Amino acid sequence: MERNFSLKDNITLKKEVLNYLEELDQFNISFESLCNSVPRIKHIKDELFNIAQNSVNDKELMKIIMVKKSIPLKYLSHKKKHRKRFIKQWRIYILALILIFRGSEYSFLKSYVSMPSNCEGLNSEGIVLDIKKDKAGLITPQGSFIYVSPSFHSPVLGSYYIGKELHIKVPLNSFRIFFTAVKLLFLIFIFLYIVKFNN
Repeated sequence: MERNFSLKDNITLKKEVLNYLEELDQFNISFESLCNSVPRIKHIKDELFNIAQNSVNDKELMKIIMVKKSIPLKYLSHKKKHRKRFIKQWRIYILALILIFRGSEYSFLKSYVSMPSNCEGLNSEGIVLDIKKDKAGLITPQGSFIYVSPSFHSPVLGSYYIGKELHIKVPLNSFRIFFTAVKLLFLIFIFLYIVKFNN
């Protein structure tokens, strides 16, 4: 079932989406990184929603976030009584939600993210935030950032869209591969040195 937005609402929503994407870019957050930072466990997602919603009421915290373009881990973990590691693990997702919840700038997105989903089955619904050749990036009513395969019509930025969710595997970071190889070579070198030294 498609959401019914008036023409004026569609224009406003598209403007919100463009502004939101621009703001995410200022925070060096890509849509791909958002997709990879969404928690799959409901109680963790609920907790992160609470952290984001409560954070927007903390003027000092919001000032730091908007100036530094990042979350002050120590400050937020102290204020919200969570381990620093927990906040660090979910910082991208928390930031994305804070940007939506922080004021009236994204009123459509804010109201949509708290809307219950009527879409069941294999399909996922949401507002289009990203368009690639073979997939559309959505924000869902449950606050997830996902990619879906295109359905019967082409996605339009800022429009409501339904498609089958794609589960994209995160490619290994080339630096991680490089450092793993270096560590392995180092261990082999140490092993050979010890064997030679003992003979």
